[in-house]
Amino acid sequence: MLVVGLALAATVAVIAVGVCLGRIPVVKPGRAGWCVAGGASLLTLWIGCSLAWSITADVSWDWLNRTLVYLGFVVLGAVLAGFRHGRQAVVAVLTLVVAAVVGWALLGVVVPSLAAVGVRIGRLSEPVGYWNGLALLASTALVLGVAIASSRRVGGLLLAYGAIIVLLMTQSRGGLVVGVVMLALWLRWSAQRL
Repeated sequence: MLVVGLALAATVAVIAVGVCLGRIPVVKPGRAGWCVAGGASLLTLWIGCSLAWSITADVSWDWLNRTLVYLGFVVLGAVLAGFRHGRQAVVAVLTLVVAAVVGWALLGVVVPSLAAVGVRIGRLSEPVGYWNGLALLASTALVLGVAIASSRRVGGLLLAYGAIIVLLMTQSRGGLVVGVVMLALWLRWSAQRL
């Protein structure tokens, strides 16, 4: 997490300099963008304030660092979305990341030596380390896979199928509910349906 955070901090600093010099366009977010940025900022602020009353300050610092990285990814995504083909690039990168997570999770089932060493439990949790987190990524992969499959691409079908398998193997009820809701919302508002 430290390497990702430092790389992201350097990237956000370069973006800030580019915006100040007029080399990078300033994004004008809509209502949804303000809600995401505001929610991420408020969450980060709340976790930072919780350091005042936390009985385990080291854990609170870890969470503050983690949410600062998340906030940096929000800024990076907003800047990339401001470019001509930025939205497609953000979706493509997100799809590659969740496809890699789903693929690694399935590979860890087939080749158990790739999974983390330790106590083996019935729920699939690797490579994330927490089955609910893996289930949320699998739900995202499911919707992205269905969106890709709607343009008659086999890769999208494989991603959706792998995401369903991973989602079921995590045994996460919350992840399953989130996946169904995300899929229903996509089917409701998408112009491309199967």
